[in-house]
Parts: sequence; structure tokens; C-alpha cells
Amino acid sequence: MTGRTGIRIRKRHPGFFALSRYVDRGEDGDDLGGIRIHLRDCSRCRDEVAWIKRLRVASGRLREVQPPDGVLDGVLSRRAAGDRLILPLDVPPAPPSRRRGRQYAGALGGAAVLTIFALVLLTSRATAGSNNLTFTPRYPEPGDEISVRYDPTTALAGADSLRLRVRLREAGQPLDEEDSLDDYLHLTLLPDMNGAFHASFVPPAEVVYAQLAVEDTPGLTVDSNNRQLWEVVTYDPRGNVLYESLRQRQYTADAELNWRRRRETAFEMTRLFPDRAEGWYQRFLYELETADPANRDSVRSEHLATLRRLEFVFEAREVPAVDLAAMMDYADGLGERAVAAYWEDRLALRDPGNRRLLRRRAIRDLTSQPDQARALEAIDYAWLTSSPRDWNLAELGLDIALTTGRWERAETWARRLTGGDPRNLFRAGRQLVGHPETRGLGIEYLERAAMLAERHDAWSRPLVLDDLQYGRQRALRLQRILTLLADALVESGDPEKATAVIARAASLSWDPDLLRQLAERRLELGDTFAALDLLARAAADPLAGPAIEESGSDLVSISGLRVPDWLQIVADRREQLRLWMLEATDFRRLSEDVTVETGTGDRVPVRSLAPGQPTLVAVSALINGRVQEPSVQRFTELHARLSARAFPFVVLTTWGDRTEFSGFVGGHRPAYPVFHDPDNVAGRILGVSRVTEYLVLDADGVLRGTYDDLQAALRLLFLLPRPRQVA
Repeated sequence: MTGRTGIRIRKRHPGFFALSRYVDRGEDGDDLGGIRIHLRDCSRCRDEVAWIKRLRVASGRLREVQPPDGVLDGVLSRRAAGDRLILPLDVPPAPPSRRRGRQYAGALGGAAVLTIFALVLLTSRATAGSNNLTFTPRYPEPGDEISVRYDPTTALAGADSLRLRVRLREAGQPLDEEDSLDDYLHLTLLPDMNGAFHASFVPPAEVVYAQLAVEDTPGLTVDSNNRQLWEVVTYDPRGNVLYESLRQRQYTADAELNWRRRRETAFEMTRLFPDRAEGWYQRFLYELETADPANRDSVRSEHLATLRRLEFVFEAREVPAVDLAAMMDYADGLGERAVAAYWEDRLALRDPGNRRLLRRRAIRDLTSQPDQARALEAIDYAWLTSSPRDWNLAELGLDIALTTGRWERAETWARRLTGGDPRNLFRAGRQLVGHPETRGLGIEYLERAAMLAERHDAWSRPLVLDDLQYGRQRALRLQRILTLLADALVESGDPEKATAVIARAASLSWDPDLLRQLAERRLELGDTFAALDLLARAAADPLAGPAIEESGSDLVSISGLRVPDWLQIVADRREQLRLWMLEATDFRRLSEDVTVETGTGDRVPVRSLAPGQPTLVAVSALINGRVQEPSVQRFTELHARLSARAFPFVVLTTWGDRTEFSGFVGGHRPAYPVFHDPDNVAGRILGVSRVTEYLVLDADGVLRGTYDDLQAALRLLFLLPRPRQVA
């Protein structure tokens, strides 16, 4: 985060539990935390203490009520199904309120208070031993102390301590700004006598949004709330959610490709802040992306009406720069060029260094300016005047300088791109190595990028990944860098060093293309037996095809090795690959409670989707009546491909209500089974956070892996053991 050199944990307002303990001790008791002194100058905390006292008096007057029969079993079953909010079973839900708990609790009748209190206690007991993280205050303001309670999962229960990882987002933090060390907190969770874990922290006052995950101390077991992460959204003193908090939530969802949270946040922003443009622009982008081509005109028409309304609202008042930029992009996306130009001019007067403004103008100059030199000057001006720096502009400037043969300017732009953040070394290096004049500098940048990728920075590990998963992610990134570096070394006339680099890259994962490249390098050096072993590893990949195996057969005759021996080497390497992939993937036995719906509304367990065979399940929100036909066509082609090898294929969609789903199934009559998860309950449990993702189930219905890469999913699917009759 900009403008901050470190996290300074500081006390501001005492938390709810601290104030409760103060009330328990009485005003004349020990004041270990200095609360009595704090209350002299803080009316807010005095109000909190008064509310705690009133609540205790009111609750002491209530009669004891026994919960209805079966309520505990009902809560337990709904919690197992994934419900995070369980309302009283005999009370109709009230409309949501944005007011703070202390403002509406006093207005509730005694019976209602007791019902809610009893349900909270029942829910607390039901979730002990299952993943549940809560924090107080429920409606934190920026800078408040946040107390966290975690009831551990079975995998994390009984530990001496756990680690709470927190990712912070400041107000105004740009979407494309890379995380830094200051963006993370690592806190120790300590257990109480009942097995629950506790910690507290005070984020800087600039922080408006945070994400949380819990893990063991080595970082090998992570509870990320089924990859959805727990969140801290901040509020104003009246209990209203802050607009900037939702905006940072939206940015985070965009960066994580979390379609569900992105949609939720966009709709929430437009509901709570109908006169702010950013939410409407983000909602427009989402609805346009997911709309059927035939319905896109109606989406534009609806949003054009909203744009006109916002124009009227904004004409009569001062408009923040973020909304001026959103209006500019909103109008441009709707094809209203003149309107976009008007809001661009207003933004230029209000915030001339706005990154969105300068990037828009630089790209427009680039596309409309026949003189590349003048376009480069425009981008140079945009870079120097934007605040904070826009790394995309630096990459664009580097690209133009290289395209136009301005080698010194290219080196300047490369230094700009990498100087502020060394994680941009790869972005610069991959462009520089493409030109002989700058290839040497590009190789230097790629070598530095490889060293950086090999370094294990625990703080930068994504919250949803454990240490082993993060290691595999870094290995794939390093492999990509090394592959490009090896090609550049070959072009620069250093084949021996290129061979060593390719060997390092090939050792990081099972990539048949890299293995084949390395085999070719070994053949050039006269090492036939090493080339054969590498080709055997490549041929072992079920997606490699017969060409690589045939290449190995040609080498067999040269080396004197018998063909049966060669085939046995390939079989051994295939078994090695299978064990490697199984070790590198998650292993999850799904309970009968993880269910989805059929077209008739019946519920079936997810693990039953595998009919005694390894099965591929595609999870998509893009398979409904409002979606592009190519989605259906793509799944039809995939189904045909798998059917040819006798592998079952199933589609699970999370979009639309039951009527729309039934209409889709009846209208398209797909050749593959389609199931429905309308509330994304199964999706959350399965860890699906983006579309399209692929789940691989073995013959027993055990979840063996979740992938956003189809090729990786197919590789594991084809390697899984199959029943003898279809193997």
C-alpha cells in the first residue's frame, strides 16, 4: 500500500469483549486496560457500555424458553448444507437493516430478543468443530480494534496455536496495484478452554476492506472458507456500509476472477448507492459479459436509461473523481462517445493526474496518431503526471519504443517498468528478448525474474493456498520464465547454457513440450540415452499423442534398445506421472449432504455424479437461457471427446432460478447430464470461485482435483484408475 512503511498495531477503541469485561468488573474494579480513562473522552464507547448494561438488564428479566423440538437438528442440517445465516424458524424474516445492532436491539420485544439469542447460542454450538469465523464489532469502522473468534475445522482442532492471515485494502487503492508486505498481517490465534481460537488486531485507519483465512503454523493446512475467504467490510458511525469498502471488495473480486462475489458486490453497490456511477458501470460490465448476444441490446437500453438519470443527478452537485471516471467509462461502454467526452473533460478539470483519464487519452492518441513518436511522447506525459504510477502505461511505452526501433527509449521504459516493482521484470524481459538490439538486457531481466520467482516470500502467498500449493504455483511461474530465457539464450548463440536452463524448467513440472525440447538439446549434444528417457516421460503424458512415442521408437533402433523395453519405460514413467499428479492434488471425500438439483427439482449427492467411473464435472454459470450458444457447443464437443474414451461428462450450472434451468434443459436437450446449484451451496463447499472450473471425481465419487485449466483436468482424469471392464 502506498504511503505506509509498515503495520503499526495501535489501540483506539476497546473491543466489545473488553467493554463487557469492564462492565462485569464494575466501575470500581481493576481497570487493567485503561478503559475507565478512555471512557472519559469517548462518547461512542460510553454509549456502547450503556447499551451493554441495558441489554443485560433486559435479558435478566426474560423468562426461560425451551426451543421447539427438532430445532437443533434443523440448524445442524442447514449448516451442513452450507447456510451461513440461519433466521428463527418460526419468525418471518424482516427486511435487512443497515443500522448498527445497538440501535435496533433495544426496539425488539423480549420474546424476539430471546428467540434470536437462543438461536445464536444453538448456532454457536452447532458450528463448534466446523469452520466458523466471527469477529466483533459486527459493524466495524475504519481503525476499530477487531476481535476474531475461530471455531476450528477437524483438521485444525487441537493445535497449540493457529495463524490468522489478513489481507488489507485501503480506500482509493487501484485495482491493478500489486500487493506489498504492508498489505498483509500475520497474527497468532490462541485457544481458550473450549477449543475456540482468538486474536485481535487494529488495521490502519486507511483500511476499508480485509480478507481473512486461518491456517496451521507451517502453512500446510488452510481454512479459506471454501476458497471464498472471510471478509471485514467497514461502516460509518451510523452503521451504513462504506461505499469505498464495497469498491475495494469489487476490485478484489475482479482480480481473483471471483464471478459470484463480483456480481453480488456490483448489485449491492447499485442498491445501497444508486447515485454512484462506479457500481452501475461494474454491473453493466457483468451483465453484458453474461448476456446472450440477442439480449445485449436490451441490457444496453436499460443501462442507457440509468446513464441519463445519473447525468441529471450529477449536473446539480459536486461529483467525486471516481464517479467522473466511471461516468466516462460507462458512457464509452454504451457507445455514447459525445457523453464520454463531456465527462472526460470534467474529470480533467477535477483530477488532471487521474490514471484512468491519462490511460484513456494515451491509448486514444496511440490509435489515432499516425506519428508513433508523438504517441510515445503522449504516453511519456501520461506516465510522468499520473499518480500513482500506471505500470500498464510503462509496458505500453516499452512496446511502442521497441516497435519503432527507439532502443534507448526502450531501455528507459524498461527501467520505469521494473524500478517501482521488481515483479515486473518478466513483463519487461519478455518484450526485450524479442529484438536482437535489446536481447542482452532482456536476458538479464529474465535471469533476475527467475531468481525472484525462486525466492519463497511467505507473506505474498495467496490466502486460499497452502504452502505446498503456493510452491507449485511458483514452480509453474518459474518454468514459464526459464522456458522463455532458454529460447533467448539459443537465439543469442549459447546452446549449452540454454540446455541447462531447459533442464531446470523441465524438472519443475510434467510438461511434455518442455521434455521434448530438452530431449532435442540432449540429442544435439550426442546424449542419446538421456534423450530417450526424456521422450519416455513426454510420451507418458496421456495428452501427448502418438507422435512423441513414435519419435522415441525411432531412437530405439539407433540406441540398440529393444522396443518392448522402450514401451516398458514409457509405462513406468506413466505410473510415475500418475502418482505425481495424485500427490499434487487435493483429496476430498464428499459427504451425502453436498447435493445439487436435477431438472425435476430432486436433489442428488455430488459424489453420485460419478457413475462408477472417473468423471469430469464442468462447473459453469454460463450455461443457461441467456448465454452464448458457443458455451453449449463447447461442452457438446467436450462430451463427444470424452465419450469416445468412455469417460462420463457432467455439467453443473449455478446461474438462474429453477424455471430458467428447466427451460434450458427442455429447450436444448443436451447430450450430457446437467445439474443445478441455484444458490451455489455445493459450489462453495467444492471451492468453486470462478467459471469455468473443472472437477475430477474418481470412480468412488472422491474429489481428486479442481482446475480452471481443462488440459490439467483431463490429464488427471485419464490417469485415474478405472474399473477393469472399461479400462
